[in-house]
Amino acid sequence: MTAQPREIRRYVTNDGKIPFAQWLDSLRDIKAKTKIAQRLNRVSLGNLGDHQNIGKIIGDEKMPTSDSYHDSLIESLKDSHYAAVYLETHLETEEHEFEPELLKLALTHVLEALGSQVLTPEQMTIQVKNLEQLMKKSPPEAINDLAYLLKSLGLKLTVKVDPQIQENNQTYPINQVKITV
Repeated sequence: MTAQPREIRRYVTNDGKIPFAQWLDSLRDIKAKTKIAQRLNRVSLGNLGDHQNIGKIIGDEKMPTSDSYHDSLIESLKDSHYAAVYLETHLETEEHEFEPELLKLALTHVLEALGSQVLTPEQMTIQVKNLEQLMKKSPPEAINDLAYLLKSLGLKLTVKVDPQIQENNQTYPINQVKITV
């Protein structure tokens, strides 16, 4: 069975409040916020994870009023600190295997958010094409091009030691080094 991409929408109450946004904004842990965004990205790509339908499929009914989750995500990603943690979350592979499509989606979101602030429309078009090509390249070429893309958005590709390794004063085995943005 192939995954069916889905549009994520947020419920808007009659008085214009968005309960999901209020709840998400109330979270103080930025990493938790980006993990939630990552999970919603998986759903938007059609990966519903381990789930079970209960009765009538809710997705077939339209909410009386809703707005785009995508638009609010892009607005959040205009904060470069949030964008950096968002990409870091998508690069981590602790719970899941590396997911190129998920990383591509995250990079596209950050490009859309930060690129509109620092790049001309022509440069944005070029960077979107570059991102498409980047995701098709071999790892060494891709890392170099990813570093360049991130730099053009005001971000930097870095490597850091896994905090668990550092806390335990252990040696640094190669499989414990993480690439972060």
